[in-house]
Amino acid sequence: MDLLEEAKTRARSNEHTSLLYLYSLNLAQLDSIEVNRKKVAIVNSYDETLHFILNKKGEINIGNSIYRINGDFVFKYNIGYESDVNHFMREYNNGGIRIERGQTIEYNENLSVLMHENNESVSEDLADTILFDGNIESITDTEIRDGNTLGRTANKSITTYNYFSSGRTRMIARQFNGYWWFYSSMGALTKTQIKKTYWYWWFGWHHVSWWSTQKAYNRLDYEVSYTYYNIFFNVYQTGSANGHKYCYCNSAKKVYNWSVGFPAAPFYFLPSQSSGQTKHWSHWFTETPNVRVRYLYY
Repeated sequence: MDLLEEAKTRARSNEHTSLLYLYSLNLAQLDSIEVNRKKVAIVNSYDETLHFILNKKGEINIGNSIYRINGDFVFKYNIGYESDVNHFMREYNNGGIRIERGQTIEYNENLSVLMHENNESVSEDLADTILFDGNIESITDTEIRDGNTLGRTANKSITTYNYFSSGRTRMIARQFNGYWWFYSSMGALTKTQIKKTYWYWWFGWHHVSWWSTQKAYNRLDYEVSYTYYNIFFNVYQTGSANGHKYCYCNSAKKVYNWSVGFPAAPFYFLPSQSSGQTKHWSHWFTETPNVRVRYLYY
């Protein structure tokens, strides 16, 4: 399934307006559907499946509880007690609450809070749209190696922005793993974006530009060994993934393994040290050369 296409279909039929869909829109498109970009949750994960299942507030309903991800926190609150999240944030911002990464606290009988340890970032992806401040320059051909997930081992999430010669097409290559209380996953993806520009007249000509994910010939080859830990039984197990995903699509993606659960997902996943690699390949016909390739190593 092409998740972005499915997200667009569900949003347009008013079935589900997901973060994945909202993250794909530019400022004018957000305005056209009357979405205030400052009210859209920032979920710093490279896993598009997570963005697909969450709504504008970064929420999902499981049982009688609602889980919400926003910034550094995952909230679990009882239906009807959303205001407790705002009360917690006011106390936290005023220094009235101390919480450390990886720690879960019971704020009251209706709200529990996890300060997660995931260190992936979508700030570059959203710099021209939801996080636009009028003064952001996109990074050049480079990589962002993120901190460890759950503090278990060093630097295991990475994203690279690989620019074609024109500077207006780029391949994004990613390896991801994260634990979000109700959901955890590990995988990799390849996708292609082009820089679009919109000109408008307002007492002179002005323009806005943004990176737009496009259907392209994307490829992902993967080979990795990993460890997954059962948080309930304190048991470590090993797994592996080996294969490829080639498609004309918005992203060539593979989730090696995942877990979901209530009150908590049972597993977190981490690649074994020096355990393999991913190969990312993107083809864009109007570029010369028209292929970008990148290897990422675990």
